[in-house]
Order: sequence, then C-alpha cells, then structure tokens
Amino acid sequence: DVAEIYTKEGAIFEALGPLLDQAGARRAAGHKFAGSEGASKPATKHAGGEVDAEELLQRVRAACATGRSTILVSMGTVITGDSPDMGWEGRQKDNTGNPRGLTGRELCRAAWAGAFDAFGESSAEKGPLLIVSLGPQADPFGDLEPPANALCLPVVPQVDVLRLGVDAFLTHGGQNSFTEGLASGVPLLVCPGFGDQVVNAEKAEVMGVGLMVPRPDPDAGYEAAAAAQYRADVAERLRRVCSEKAYLEKASECAGRLQRAGGVPRAVEVMLTLAKGGAPPASKVEAVMVIEAKAPSAAGGG
Repeated sequence: DVAEIYTKEGAIFEALGPLLDQAGARRAAGHKFAGSEGASKPATKHAGGEVDAEELLQRVRAACATGRSTILVSMGTVITGDSPDMGWEGRQKDNTGNPRGLTGRELCRAAWAGAFDAFGESSAEKGPLLIVSLGPQADPFGDLEPPANALCLPVVPQVDVLRLGVDAFLTHGGQNSFTEGLASGVPLLVCPGFGDQVVNAEKAEVMGVGLMVPRPDPDAGYEAAAAAQYRADVAERLRRVCSEKAYLEKASECAGRLQRAGGVPRAVEVMLTLAKGGAPPASKVEAVMVIEAKAPSAAGGG
C-alpha cells in the first residue's frame, strides 16, 4: 500500500548508503531510567582489570596488527535498559497481553554465555579478542563468569571498533547496528529481541551475510531450558559465522555496494539537480525522499 502511494505521487527513493559516525563520536550509554543505581561507568572490571574506551580501541588495533581475530558482541541499548516491556526485566506479551518467555536479562546472559562458550579462553592472550557491550545495569552478568579474553564495558564505541576490523558481530539487529555491520563488511550473528530486529535477522540469512538465532518463546516453567538451548544455539551459529567463508564473502560484497551508493555527495547531487529543474533519468519526479540509512548509535544502539 505504501509503495502504491509513493508511485501515485511520483515520489522515489534515492539510496545513499549508510551515514555513519565520525571517528571518536560520543554516544548515548543506554536506557537507564529506574533511578541512578547501576548507571553506566566509564570502565567495567573483567579478568584483565579495568579498560576504558581508548584502551579498548588500542587493544583492537593490536589484535588487528598481529592477525588476532576480534568478535564484537552487543545486545543493544533497549533490551539492556529499563523499559518495562522490552528491557532488562521485560518479557514479550501473548495475545491476551500477559507477559511470557524470557526476560531481556535472561536473553542477554544466554547470548553472552553462548559467545563465551564458543570462543572463551582461560588466558587473555589466547583465542579471539571478545568485546562485549553490556549496557547500564549494575550487575549485568549475575553468576555468569566472563573469560579472560573478554573485554566487557557498559558502552563500546561500536562504529570505531567495526572500522578497525572485526571478524564477526553478534548483534541484536537494530537498524543502526545492522547497517553499521553491513557497511563494515562483517559477518553477522543476529539475535533479535523485538520489532525491526526480527526482520533484519531474517534479512541477514536471505542476503547470506550471516545467521540468526530467534528469541525463545517458552511456556511458563520452561524458561531455564529455553535459555540453555538458546545459549547452545548461539555458540554453534557463532562458530559457523566465523568459520564459513561464504558469510565473509557476502558481507564484503554488501559493504562494497553500500560504499558505491554515493553517500552525502550523491544526496547533494540529487538535490541540486532537482533545484535546477532536472530529474533522475528513470522517471519524471515530483518529490524525492532522501533516506538516512541510519543515525549514530552506541554499541547495540538501534
């Protein structure tokens, strides 16, 4: 229906590719509004001590320089935040409006645990460098113990990390993060929570750039078993995304197409052409809608 309206009005979409953050941009920390307790801190303790954002980027650069793999993990800002419906303690609702399934907390911890099962090591220098964006909660891990090769912060400079070079990106699949991953040519494992994340997870598989792990929807009393299976599925599919080269090939092809889309210079060209009374050659245009493919985000932002 929407497409028919645009056609009738003579409007077209001009794809420009992603409009990403500049290096070093400061980003929001997440959706923490249930009091100040547990608000994001500049650094989070892990097996290797405390690390801030700049130290994190230095370690990513070092990993790239030595050929060490880097895996970025982020479940977003909403599901790790305080939204009563979609946040840390929120659950999806059934047809009658009653909550069911896993909480955001249970989902995130199972996803993080799957990544740790797949690539965690007892030494900080062994295995891939795991970078985990935790969000603003006071006790994000609970009883889960991060491995020595994991760097875990409340907020990660996501675009900066992706630009430096990441071998895989476990993401919730929000439009911002999904586009950032595609633009960086990174194979994706999409673990959606709700909304557009589910559609983007399906797109990842259709496009061949990665795999998805659907959010479990267990009946009451079966949450623990569902979380355990989800954890195993995340570990198995993350290993596949990292080891099967077809995902990297498709991701690289997609990044190339986005880079050739024209970006801001193409937007300027289109607007100046229209201002001078011209039009793209395909059709007579009465209105042009220039799309920003994404807005800046924190690690796991939208």
